Amino acid sequence: MSLALLAVSACNTSDTPSGSVTPGITGAALTKAPEKTPTEAPVKATGAPEKTPTEAPAKTPTGTPDAEAKPATDEELFEYVIAKWKQGKAGELYEYADASLAAILDRDGFAYLFDSVSDIGGALNGVTDKKSGTANGITTYTAKLDFEYITANLAISFADSKLCSFNRNVYFKDTFEIDRGDGRMERYFVLENDGHRLNAVYTYVNDGKPHPAVLLIAGSGPGDYNETVGLLTPFEDIALGLAENGINSLRVDKRTLNYASDFGITSGMEQEYGSDCNAAIEFLKKENISGLYLLGHSLGGQIAAELADGNGDIDGMILFNSSARHLADIACDQYTRLDSANKAAYLAHAAAAKAAVADTAQGAYYYNASDYYWASYNQLDTIKSVKDAGIKTLIINSRFDNQIFDADIELWESHLSDNENVAIRVFDDISHFGYKIDTTDSLSVYRRVDFPEELIRTFSDFVREMP
Repeated sequence: MSLALLAVSACNTSDTPSGSVTPGITGAALTKAPEKTPTEAPVKATGAPEKTPTEAPAKTPTGTPDAEAKPATDEELFEYVIAKWKQGKAGELYEYADASLAAILDRDGFAYLFDSVSDIGGALNGVTDKKSGTANGITTYTAKLDFEYITANLAISFADSKLCSFNRNVYFKDTFEIDRGDGRMERYFVLENDGHRLNAVYTYVNDGKPHPAVLLIAGSGPGDYNETVGLLTPFEDIALGLAENGINSLRVDKRTLNYASDFGITSGMEQEYGSDCNAAIEFLKKENISGLYLLGHSLGGQIAAELADGNGDIDGMILFNSSARHLADIACDQYTRLDSANKAAYLAHAAAAKAAVADTAQGAYYYNASDYYWASYNQLDTIKSVKDAGIKTLIINSRFDNQIFDADIELWESHLSDNENVAIRVFDDISHFGYKIDTTDSLSVYRRVDFPEELIRTFSDFVREMP
């Protein structure tokens, strides 16, 4: 899934895909996360952020332009971007997008890069720690942005006085809430676990009654709480859709997003998933809920099965565009589809990954993961976990998903079609992340589209029909 929270770049071109076609069936690099210990639910939420535009700075003796002046240098262009962002007029910056970036994003998509931060963060109050550097004709600025409710690390690049790259990671300061309408509230808070601070969002029906709650578990790679890919935010769309149907949910940053350096060569599944997922489950158990469910996407589906097998508090699970096949086999198929001439090498890598054991691991890498990681992953047995969990399970796949294969669907059916606890549904027209888009078109994820109502209804019906 290879993403850095709405990172968009057109400064450099390459024949190599930006995301490796590996683990999690999401086409992402396998990076991971640290360890355990649930924490308390956050304190009562504060008020929701309001979008309160502030005035653009007046022209100063240093030459910083006001909002109407046309920037003449990269320094002035950076300040102009910040001024327009403060005013809530990011769309006006589209004229400064270079041709390659404009080919990826339309004006609305470009504005979304900025507005999606302000919509949760509130007013942009200031910029600190600004630094810049130039290489190969590209000037990159990094800075820390201080909003009312969040901070954001910004990296933005210019070439020939045009904006060609934009990347920001956000960090919640404390707990705040946003009213999403129709009785839906979202509590933004920090889930603390093992000394790490993870952005988390609890979406709930605000009627004072207990409702079922779903933990959303992302696929491989350093995913944010929305499981953002391009401009699409599948977990946010699922959460709001579930709430419309009377179902609460929790979504959390993967620790590998902002703490990748803590994931060492010997780290494994517990560090990438187990510890933080268990902390999230403990959070939900303290809320006013009537049932606890898991929805695991891609590799997250395998994790959901493992969690359900070991936790008697789970009432049901949804495995969404996931697979029971070994991740290395899926990676092998993905790479071979792109590069069939090297199939033998990919098969050898898959065999080595599947043979990895902790006692003999030495730090060799297969499909972007160390043999220590594979040794940890090799302890999973998804089919066995689904059976042993003994809870109602909905498995959803799509023949339009280009990150899994017919073999993945057939494996579910051959082992679980006669299991009374398991329902299997196969769609023909949804992509890996659920949207009805053609992901063979690399630009499709940079166009905002609605999440299919049919999928939301399928998820919701499964949860609501549980006893």
